[in-house]
Amino acid sequence: MLGGVIECTVADLGAILIGLIPVAFGFALGYGVKKVDDWRSNHRTRKGLAAALATEVEAIRGIAEDSIKINGPSVAEVRERLSKGGSPLGGVGIADVDYQTTVYHSNLVQLQILGENLMVQLTELYRWVEYAHHQKRLNLEAESAFLELSKSVVARGGMTDVEKDMLSYNAGATVVYGTQYLKNQKRVLELASHALRDLERLGNVQVRGKVSVSTGEPLRETFPKR
Repeated sequence: MLGGVIECTVADLGAILIGLIPVAFGFALGYGVKKVDDWRSNHRTRKGLAAALATEVEAIRGIAEDSIKINGPSVAEVRERLSKGGSPLGGVGIADVDYQTTVYHSNLVQLQILGENLMVQLTELYRWVEYAHHQKRLNLEAESAFLELSKSVVARGGMTDVEKDMLSYNAGATVVYGTQYLKNQKRVLELASHALRDLERLGNVQVRGKVSVSTGEPLRETFPKR
């Protein structure tokens, strides 16, 4: 009797296991389908984010390239004039628009989906973008101080030695900050070019040269009238 009981139990267990096979298969299939769906969803998200960032980074790259071409000669010219004590005394104001960083900053929590290497590249790029913005603000502050003092001097029809020194200082400051801004721009251009290649590959897009960019207002130099 004991043997019969054991035989029956084993048979029942076998039947139970056989009955579980479809369940286990269904579970494995469902899990596999979910993993595939997750992969597809992540792939679409990664591709879409890369494409959007590629457009923004190409705009950054294009503006940096244009800014160097436009502002470089003007900053060099004013620097040379000031170094030689040329007249009239003047500085250079850089009127580039700020870089657009909306896509990057609104997707910070998703950057890891692009992979560690590209995430680091983008973080470095946008850090240098902020450096460039800072130097441009300093340049424009120096230009503003120069213009305000120039207006006062012109209104009176002359300037004191102290005012002349202050004008020289502010004019020189526009060149110093403008020069550093251009150095930052070169770094931005380098980083943007590298990141763009990876973003285009990941997003399966080609945006280089297809994004319209502008540096903003025409370059202006500031010279007090005499």
